[in-house]
Amino acid sequence: MELLVVITIIGILIALLLPAVQAAREAARQMQCANHLKQIGIGMHNYHDTQKTFSSGNLRFSNLTSLHSAGGVPCGMFGWPALLLPYTEGQAIAAEIDWSHYAYTYAVGDPFTPHTVTSNPCGDTENKAVAGMCPSFLRCPSAPHEEEVFGSMKDYAVNGGAGFPSRATYTTQAGVFGVFYLNSGINIAQITDGTTHTIMALELSSNSLPEKQANRQTKYENPFLFVNHSDQGYAICSNTTGGHYPPNYLSPDWMRTAHSFHVGGLQAVMCDGSVLFIADYVDMNVWEASFTRANAKAPAALGTAWNVGGGSQTVDAE
Repeated sequence: MELLVVITIIGILIALLLPAVQAAREAARQMQCANHLKQIGIGMHNYHDTQKTFSSGNLRFSNLTSLHSAGGVPCGMFGWPALLLPYTEGQAIAAEIDWSHYAYTYAVGDPFTPHTVTSNPCGDTENKAVAGMCPSFLRCPSAPHEEEVFGSMKDYAVNGGAGFPSRATYTTQAGVFGVFYLNSGINIAQITDGTTHTIMALELSSNSLPEKQANRQTKYENPFLFVNHSDQGYAICSNTTGGHYPPNYLSPDWMRTAHSFHVGGLQAVMCDGSVLFIADYVDMNVWEASFTRANAKAPAALGTAWNVGGGSQTVDAE
């Protein structure tokens, strides 16, 4: 009898202990993820110290125009991670990039702009090997990673602004007054809302959550180097049709909604290099304001979707 009592007590203790162990493990993973975002922030500031601006969100070279395009913007461009590598611990990976050719992705893509070997190229094979070398600091330890080629996807995105006027506008100018866009070069002086209040980068897990998979040909959407038009590597929080996307919002229409596999929210590094945990229930005015570097210049094109400070704003020339 005494033995049965002891066994029962041990069973109860184990049942109580396991959730605590799981919580401790997730806390450790969350801390590691925060460190990854800190490294991104340090890398961006190292870039700024050298180039006097933060990196471009994605980079287009004039000689690379042969891949299919939409709005005049070709897919296969290099995203911000490629530009950041030399300013982080990724110098050896950066040395493998052939800048005279398109970037490469192993992902098939999505129904709107499919990338299949038989119909539309996935980039140039000169950069195929390096496309699977994503460094660990660009991958969240809490996110599942089951992509076809391990190391070909990242879990973070840069601040693409508080809206999405149009693909062509968004990818060719600072149309939404975020910090990053096609061939951008924003410096600290242009972040007039303050670097402490403006997001630099945040979590956007490469794994599409189950609610989104029905609208995708693949469950992975955030390639390490490759940018499909402006889709990969950016995060936004609203659109021009009135849609608002809080943290971890499961939108079937967008690949740019920030989401993570942490409980209760996600993490972001601000433009001053500090890392914050942002709860799912954050006030939408605060959330959306953190996506613009100059709220006083928020684009009128956002209309009712941009309600921070009350109504739309007038765009001024920078």
